[in-house]
Amino acid sequence: MFWGLSTAILILAMAYVYAEYRNNLPLVWITKIGASSAFLVLAWQQGATETSYGQWILISLCCSWLGDVLLIPRQDAIFKIGIFSFFLAHVGYIVAFTRLGIDPTSALISAAPLLVAGGLILRWLLPTVSADLRVPVIAYVIVITAMVATSVGVAWRFDWPVIGVAATMFWLSDLSVARERFIQSALINRLWGIPMYYGAQIVFITTLSG
Repeated sequence: MFWGLSTAILILAMAYVYAEYRNNLPLVWITKIGASSAFLVLAWQQGATETSYGQWILISLCCSWLGDVLLIPRQDAIFKIGIFSFFLAHVGYIVAFTRLGIDPTSALISAAPLLVAGGLILRWLLPTVSADLRVPVIAYVIVITAMVATSVGVAWRFDWPVIGVAATMFWLSDLSVARERFIQSALINRLWGIPMYYGAQIVFITTLSG
């Protein structure tokens, strides 16, 4: 079941990339919602509701699902709500990690280079971001930086690097979204960003049974 659903997620994700390339809006809705709904089913199947950690992972996945839907339209007002939904998803991941326990030293050490990277990303993005989106973008960069840092704290404490890998994949996938939205719209953004995003969610789900 796990491998079948995971394969279906990735196939739908790449079909979504194709739909975007062909500018086929009905197919965009079908494939993207299908891929995101499948990771909710996969999490449920992997026992997400059985532990506090799993429940928070499921909450984060639900927020991600909503964000995926809200990012399909291109209107700024809806995009803001989509950013907020993903913001909540990252907060949910942070709470999930605290349920497991975090090594604070390793989290703080990892936060230093992540904050530098976040600053460079904001320097890259903000000149092209409209005034009404600057605060949401800054807040989003801060929360995803915190999410990755706390994931490192969990990975170090339990010698469980897969959590850090999933968080980093999510972080990297967001760069493709930022480039697509604010820098340059191009197929290459989706070709690597979409598989990275859905792959991150699948990797997070593997930790439910770890």
